Amino acid sequence: MNEPIRDISKRQPLCNYLLQLSDTIQDLAPTEIIPIALQLLKNELAAEYVALYQATEQDNKFILLNTDEPLLDTTLALEEEHRKILASAHFLNLANNIYFPLLHHKELTLVLVIKSQAERNWSIDEIQTAEQTLQRLWKTRLRAQKLQSLSDSEEKHRILFNSMDEGYCIIEMIHDDHGIPVDWRFLQVNPAFERHNGLKNAQGKTIKEMTPDIEDKWMFIYDSVAQSGKPLRFEEDSTALGRIFSLYAFRMRGEKPHVAVIFTDITRQRQAETALKATQENYRKTMEIEVAKRTAELQESKAQLQSVFDTTLVQLSILEAVRDDKGIIQDFEIKLINRELERETGKMDLVGRRYSEAFPSIRETGLLELIAKAVDTGLPQQTEYCYPEGDPYQWYACMFVSSGDTVVASYQNITAKKQVEQERYKNHLLLRQSEQLALLGSWDYQLDNQQLHWSEGMYELFNIPQQSPVQLQNYLQYATESSRKKAKQLIETIKDGHPSFKEILQLQINGKTKIIQIHTQLITDQYGKPERVLGTDLDVTASHLAQDKLKQLEAEKHREIVRTTFSTLEEERRRISENLHNGLAQILYGVKISLHTLSQKDCPDAFTKQLNYATELLSEAITENRRISHELMPPILEEFGLIEAIRDIVKKLQNQVKFTYRVSGITNKLEKYIKLAIYRTVQELMMNIVKHASATEALVEIVIKPKSVSIRVSDNGKGMPTQKTTHDGIGLASIRSKIKLLNGHMDIQSNIKGGTAIKISFPINGQTEKYIPI
Repeated sequence: MNEPIRDISKRQPLCNYLLQLSDTIQDLAPTEIIPIALQLLKNELAAEYVALYQATEQDNKFILLNTDEPLLDTTLALEEEHRKILASAHFLNLANNIYFPLLHHKELTLVLVIKSQAERNWSIDEIQTAEQTLQRLWKTRLRAQKLQSLSDSEEKHRILFNSMDEGYCIIEMIHDDHGIPVDWRFLQVNPAFERHNGLKNAQGKTIKEMTPDIEDKWMFIYDSVAQSGKPLRFEEDSTALGRIFSLYAFRMRGEKPHVAVIFTDITRQRQAETALKATQENYRKTMEIEVAKRTAELQESKAQLQSVFDTTLVQLSILEAVRDDKGIIQDFEIKLINRELERETGKMDLVGRRYSEAFPSIRETGLLELIAKAVDTGLPQQTEYCYPEGDPYQWYACMFVSSGDTVVASYQNITAKKQVEQERYKNHLLLRQSEQLALLGSWDYQLDNQQLHWSEGMYELFNIPQQSPVQLQNYLQYATESSRKKAKQLIETIKDGHPSFKEILQLQINGKTKIIQIHTQLITDQYGKPERVLGTDLDVTASHLAQDKLKQLEAEKHREIVRTTFSTLEEERRRISENLHNGLAQILYGVKISLHTLSQKDCPDAFTKQLNYATELLSEAITENRRISHELMPPILEEFGLIEAIRDIVKKLQNQVKFTYRVSGITNKLEKYIKLAIYRTVQELMMNIVKHASATEALVEIVIKPKSVSIRVSDNGKGMPTQKTTHDGIGLASIRSKIKLLNGHMDIQSNIKGGTAIKISFPINGQTEKYIPI
């Protein structure tokens, strides 16, 4: 039985190489395995040479085993300090050579030497490749030698029998007077027998003598093999033995129909697989909920920004440059407009249209060339122009600010300068309402007397009492260190009466940082002389923080999903690959051999018998394939519900610890992933009690409320550490991870005199409640 390959799911090429290695050397003669395997390793690592040495009776001396490299030294001497390192570490790296040890009973047995053409840093994948090659070629060689010896000597058969990793036994069925199987006797068992089922000194005894409550199903399974002669490969659990087995049963040749059984304890493997599936399902559900939540937040944030965009009195549009094949700007596409621009133009279908199509006169007025200049130079452009399509003609002041090929265009109707004050008053009324909704403030700075007037919204933005004296220096007073330079430039630009512009400042107000977007508009008199500067201050802190937080969360969740997806896919592929290779592939290989020996020249009985045997193997392959495809969900939980699934766990473990369980609340309305979480958590805690607590009694309590689930498992065992440490076992680490994903809590309480109580609670339906430690 091969040992599991460490970390093989992290690198698919390593998995492929090891599969190729196993397939290549598994049927070779013992003398062919080492040179062929080392040649494959040499090619895989692009090494100068690869040598394998075996320890001799002389101290510090190793003899070369592979002979396909005639220039290699036939012996290898190692210093004592290097031997000690190899006896305790995975490898030793010296100059251009790297050494890998193989130990037997803590003694150095083999040394694999890999030489590179130049000194190099060996990666983890390369080290694992060398380690796994050494282990596999040596195990394969030992197994090949044992198989070869088996055909020559009964003693060698005994050696193979005793060295099997799988449990093996030969049994004789015992029937009652009516021919019904009621027991069986163990005629022969191998050393691995006890390790896989826990039965000691079984040879010569019956199963009922050792396990009186053994299930009747085993009697009929083995008796059917004995009576029919058909081999059977299957997986089955035993409540009496508290284990899950992978078994292969076949009838022995002889006068009496004895049955031979090869079996492996796969309990921990199945528990790990089911726990992994539950974790994956819980994580997927958590991700779906989180994505939905973040999507809703994004939509809300966009709606808030659109609300601010639409409530401003400035006519705004966002344009995108349209270029020809040579990269020359031919037009602009209208991407977004605000309601004020819709109101001014009376056009509701502007989005998606070309700018010159919606407003044909812009080419004549030179407006299209001005916008293109803003894109090409990256500098803001502004002008005043007469739009001739209205009645009467309308005059507008406009500004275009570019960011790449995107242009933000703002417009202001200046047709009736004599009505400026009246329009200002009207705009102020509308602005006051907008300020309350959009965290907006406005101000008016007189250039001749340097008087500054704030709206109510400005006082609220700066958290200053109404009617307090204000000045432009307030920007510098509240500016953060990173914005002080921009604040100074802003003040000088306003005082000099520069054309309209936009700026963003960071202000520190009452210990909180605010991000303020400032937009100014220069007003001139009838002779074109600058008269005043109007401005709006918009608090965009929330939108900036929301965007930054959303980007970080999206990036992190994307990385988590990618890591989990790839890790899960690789693990599942590895598991399926092992199942197919070790189970289905071997059966199909047996079919191939059977069909290969099939010949019509044989007598009809022999031909029919061989054909029937091939058919049986194909049926077994179909059964194995069906088993692999159905290992996705605990059947009892799916078919009978949570309470029956908990009862089934208690029943399986009852012969080792006396479990009492109580389930209160409605379980049939729970979502599927919640049921799985409860089932896997209780199962893992109960298995921990059986394996580690040395307890005789235990209590399992499950309380299901409308908004939460509480699980409490207690025992009278020897106790355990109550603090989470780096030494948590796989079971506790898996439970902690699962409960964390469910936003739950876990408390461990243990008494030095013995006994442990573990309480777990987590919310359901997105609810949380106050957590009370046990």
